[in-house]
Amino acid sequence: MKKFIPRQEHRLGPTEAGVTVLDFFDFECLHCAEAEHPLRQVLDAFEGEVALVVRHFPLTESHAWANAAALASEAAANQGKFWEMHDLIFQYQNDLSTEMLLGLAVELGLDTDQFEADMKNADTQARLDQDLDEGERLGVDGAPCIFVNGVRLEDEITFESLSRAVSGLLSPEKAA
Repeated sequence: MKKFIPRQEHRLGPTEAGVTVLDFFDFECLHCAEAEHPLRQVLDAFEGEVALVVRHFPLTESHAWANAAALASEAAANQGKFWEMHDLIFQYQNDLSTEMLLGLAVELGLDTDQFEADMKNADTQARLDQDLDEGERLGVDGAPCIFVNGVRLEDEITFESLSRAVSGLLSPEKAA
């Protein structure tokens, strides 16, 4: 039986947002990095009405550093720097290594001893496993995979496709 680890929800936007965009991603995935821009654009365009929640879905069979990068982001989250680490890892996704991830922790001013310990902690891996399990239950088979209020986005991930999905869920006066 797997140990249950309370999830640290990685969210941008209000908890009471009318629309939640759920993004299953892999730090080594080029398409995931490309999806970041339209996801953030939608947050800005529908400020206060949309929240972005992310879940790890490292594709370890094809991306050797995806799991380590996800662990690094969770270790940074333990020190309140998930989004900062998230953005830096995507920025340097082609250069991932243990040394680079540790260098990012230094750049963010993290306690590196705690960071390294958290990366090796079984509870940190258990959080990633929970994300993977959730993705598999939802039928996620690759990354990025986007859900808008629980409905899988089948279109290409663009500002336009996300805006259409979000607008369709907001009341007419809020979507305008």
